[in-house]
Amino acid sequence: MTIQVDNILIKMISLFLLFIFLISCSDTIVSGNTLDSEDLNYIQELGLLDKNEKVELFYYTISPKTTGNFITNKRIASYLQYDNNPNRHKDFAYYYQIDTLYADFRNEFGVGNRIFIKKKDGSEFIVNVNGDKKIMDDFFNKARQHWEASKKDTINITRK
Repeated sequence: MTIQVDNILIKMISLFLLFIFLISCSDTIVSGNTLDSEDLNYIQELGLLDKNEKVELFYYTISPKTTGNFITNKRIASYLQYDNNPNRHKDFAYYYQIDTLYADFRNEFGVGNRIFIKKKDGSEFIVNVNGDKKIMDDFFNKARQHWEASKKDTINITRK
């Protein structure tokens, strides 16, 4: 009898701790101004942020040390560093390198909302963004505005 009660108690505590963990892993999109210097230094160490670059929007699930999908004034980037391997997954494109940029915010079949980036060299990657529709639209529209502006800048440079 005591063993059964102990097992039930252990299972209940485990479920409670799992619930707390899942709540703490909520998706977060923040303004780049809210990232602290430690987070910004970490992103620079990954080679995804220059000193003169400004993070505008940043999305993460667990912590900025583990995942990051973000937009700066120069690029859009994504990384996943879950096992202390700095080369695990990281992708980025400067806006002028982008050939195609589109969003899929249907969130079907357990697949999150994504922004697809195809670079002019043919390589592709995905930036994941979850949140309410307005925030996701803001994230995508900010990236699209930078991309469109870079295309105009490229045209102006070519004409000179």
